[in-house]
Amino acid sequence: MEYKYFPFKPEGYKLTLINSCVKHSLGTEYNERRESCERVVELIAKNHPEVLSLRDADMAMLQEIEGDIDVTDFKRAKYVLEEKERVLAVCDALEKGDYNTVGEKMFSTHWGLSRDYTVSCEELDFLAEFAQSFGVTGSRVMGGGFGGCTINLIPEALHDEFIAKAKDAFKEKFCGIGAGIGSDLRTDHLAGGTAYYQNLTGRGFGFCNKFFCCRIGLCRNIAKLIHNQSPRFIKCGQIISPGIYYSSNCVFRLVVCNKMRICFTPI
Repeated sequence: MEYKYFPFKPEGYKLTLINSCVKHSLGTEYNERRESCERVVELIAKNHPEVLSLRDADMAMLQEIEGDIDVTDFKRAKYVLEEKERVLAVCDALEKGDYNTVGEKMFSTHWGLSRDYTVSCEELDFLAEFAQSFGVTGSRVMGGGFGGCTINLIPEALHDEFIAKAKDAFKEKFCGIGAGIGSDLRTDHLAGGTAYYQNLTGRGFGFCNKFFCCRIGLCRNIAKLIHNQSPRFIKCGQIISPGIYYSSNCVFRLVVCNKMRICFTPI
């Protein structure tokens, strides 16, 4: 395999990962998408034997067989072919220092992953759409999709305001106005080689250093809760069952809406 490095010096920007608080929970989804691509390649190769994988194909070849494949296979292959071209365009943009184009392709990738490859989710789409409407340069799902994070290319002048408003908008959309939703925020200053990590919690809570959950159903810190009159220690990485919990000092109530989302409410 051959590879090439491209310059990435986003001066005036910050890269921010925002956790959607949706846990990856997969069965055969990745295999189904691989099989879709293999079926498309098999049909294309009948007319173009040089095509061994989608990286060897182009959109004209895909359109030749559009009537012979189902819509799902077509859209998944379409995403792969378009993403191949986007990668090349981003490489060219990086060499020119053109981060507006980089950001534009990030948004295009996200919506391709959402609408054609269908590996996004409502929460990720909300974060990407909010970023786009706010004037963020680029945003897309990070990693394999089906939950997890968006990665955002944010002008430094917008960064702090965007994070604050994205947090509030996400809480209002998915956990109700005034409720807190556990979330991770990680901002990487790649050019400078430094990074900082920040936890987001609900409004008006002064006990964040004592207890909070910052991933879906997972506690980062050890805390003692009382559930159904029985003390319970919650450890880092432990999944919390649905229910209502009280802190041992009765400072707050933790309402676990379901295993995928956590809401905080004051007592």
